Amino acid sequence: MKLKKIMAGLVASATVVSALALGASADWDVSVKDQAAPGLDISTGNWLVQVYNVGNEAENKPATDYGVDLSQITGARFTFSVVDDDFRALWDGSIGGGVVLSTNGGDLGDGGDYNWPSVQWWGVIDEELGIETMDEGQGTTVKTLGNYTYQVEANGFANPFVEEGISEVGCYQICLQQWSSMCNWQMEKCEVLDKDGNTLIEFDGLGNVTYNKFAGATEEPTEEPTEEPTEEPTEEPTEEPTTGDSSKPNTNTGAEGIAVAAAVAVLAAGAAVVSKKRK
Repeated sequence: MKLKKIMAGLVASATVVSALALGASADWDVSVKDQAAPGLDISTGNWLVQVYNVGNEAENKPATDYGVDLSQITGARFTFSVVDDDFRALWDGSIGGGVVLSTNGGDLGDGGDYNWPSVQWWGVIDEELGIETMDEGQGTTVKTLGNYTYQVEANGFANPFVEEGISEVGCYQICLQQWSSMCNWQMEKCEVLDKDGNTLIEFDGLGNVTYNKFAGATEEPTEEPTEEPTEEPTEEPTEEPTTGDSSKPNTNTGAEGIAVAAAVAVLAAGAAVVSKKRK
């Protein structure tokens, strides 16, 4: 048993040395870029998806419109996991980043305060792996879902449609930044939220839409009434009309006015990272 522990330590040490030699850092799994939906952009530190865009060829961002009521967006929830590769052995909870809801163009021009505001997060608490690195004072909620999978949520972003009374923008994008860890990461899903934490639209790790509140009620199957034959013999058969009720519930997708305050937080635990504003 002691020999096995020594060997395991040597392997882990060798992995660390290799990682340092290669300059490894926190990276999204960019190997899936060729499979990604047109509205998704994956780089080493950013996983960014377009909720709406009039189209920007210079930034390689296609025209995107899922019919989402942008005035309802105030937050986002991301579920992500450590890639099962050689670097997973290095996972120690040293990770941080920012949740970004960014919009500009249209009535906003360069976007001002709405262009790339970030609410930062740091660390996780994973009892199964014995990791406790989370800073709970960042204004985000970080949950451990098990099996090297985590979830970060931030809500309370100011919405320019409500705060500024605008009617159109050039783009609305959602991003999760992550820094510091030497592991590689893959996104499982991204949920765009309203002020009550309800999901407005959901994307998988490749940027494909898996749920859209504004796409109608086709995703919620309803049970149709079944007709059971009746066998009651009568001496003089009569024709009785039958009625079938297959009514389905209506889905209310109307927009509601919302007002929120901007969330501002500072990255703790010694991490000093500057997010650059971008369009």
